[in-house]
Amino acid sequence: MSAWGVSSTFRSCDSLIQRIERNDPTLKDLVILPTKQFGADEVHRLCAVLDSNSNTHWMSLSASGHVLSVTLLQQLGQSIAANHLTPLDSLAIGDRSMGDEGVSALCHALGRQHRLKVIDLSYKNMTTTGFQSVLETLGVSPTLQSLNVSRNLLLGQDAAAITASSLFENIAELDLSDCGITHSFASALFAKFASSQVKRTLLLSNNPLGPEGLRSLEPLMENICTLNISNSNIGNEGMEVLSWFGSSAIVSLDLSRNNISFEGIPSLIACLYNKENEQLGTLRYLQKLDLSSNPLSEKGVCWLVSKGFAKFNDNSLQFLDLSETSCGIQGACTVLTQSRVVSLRLFNNQLGSEGFLAISELVDDSSVAPQLEILDLAGNSADVNSVVSLLKAILKRESSSEGPSRLRSLVIGGNASGTEVEEIVAQIRKVRPDMDIARDKSEKK
Repeated sequence: MSAWGVSSTFRSCDSLIQRIERNDPTLKDLVILPTKQFGADEVHRLCAVLDSNSNTHWMSLSASGHVLSVTLLQQLGQSIAANHLTPLDSLAIGDRSMGDEGVSALCHALGRQHRLKVIDLSYKNMTTTGFQSVLETLGVSPTLQSLNVSRNLLLGQDAAAITASSLFENIAELDLSDCGITHSFASALFAKFASSQVKRTLLLSNNPLGPEGLRSLEPLMENICTLNISNSNIGNEGMEVLSWFGSSAIVSLDLSRNNISFEGIPSLIACLYNKENEQLGTLRYLQKLDLSSNPLSEKGVCWLVSKGFAKFNDNSLQFLDLSETSCGIQGACTVLTQSRVVSLRLFNNQLGSEGFLAISELVDDSSVAPQLEILDLAGNSADVNSVVSLLKAILKRESSSEGPSRLRSLVIGGNASGTEVEEIVAQIRKVRPDMDIARDKSEKK
């Protein structure tokens, strides 16, 4: 059970800390919201609990957004490191006033002897100097499994300052999003990673990595299962780099907002299937792919699906996001007829009424996309009649003698709505009460 800092006195955390002091078995996760008072007195009381080893149930402390002095951060870190009985293994503390000095004080106080598994140091105004302290201590921790240092915009400014080595052997999740990481910093950092058998989630979105920054990940690809490089200046050249890797363990890949266009499609296809040796490519284990907000074009999407996904059918690609890719009506229909995805997002592709009518004809055929569970067609500016046609096709399919489809979520908001739409939704719910249809509600007069 978690507690969120709600008490009879709005800003006071006293009742919560008393429960920690009493070793309340129902309070395992202590969350102190930024609206609460959390300063020297509160830190001293929690440190006293840790120093006495008197709590055997407390597992996490989340107190982000509170200003704490360097001395308090150091004291808290020392108490956590010295504790042997309290099962505290997750920590989120401080605010952006910590800076390098506060981050360094906490990390060196924790040292390598702590038992923390999860640490959140996001948005702490940390530069490379503070990050070096993180690497020297947390980077070589035998227990740490998840580290979040995202939104420290100056963290990646000095590649030469990275001197620690044999890093993150046991880390399963590392969040470096929004850290100003360039290709040179990425190369310096990832070269210092220890060899590991741990399957990793690596989050690198909103960094100016470029194709060369992506190239620096090659030695780690056999261990990365989830990779987010959204908005990282990868471009078409990055797709070529990715296709050269040979193999990877990637199951989930976010390539959104990287200005990948039609010219990058051949390399992306090569990542899925190598036609020269008729073998699966770098992304052979891929289950989830986000290509949203890339100008792929209708021709590009059709090519990707027919030459890439069609050859990839023996694999398990299940989730595909093609929102805002200018996929066009033909691209949308090609994905529905030639892929085997379970979840498909086609948000804001300007499919219009004509697109909805084309999809309606496909939905009416039970042999088309029988595996589809989630379909997002929001924001496509379809008129009422075409939305009604789509819903009627779904109603017909769900009422057929073949039994209901697997579709359980349909998103059609951002398209026209009206009384007739609501009437058909009501009819669908009679035969499929479990199906969620998200839409714009018609205004009551």
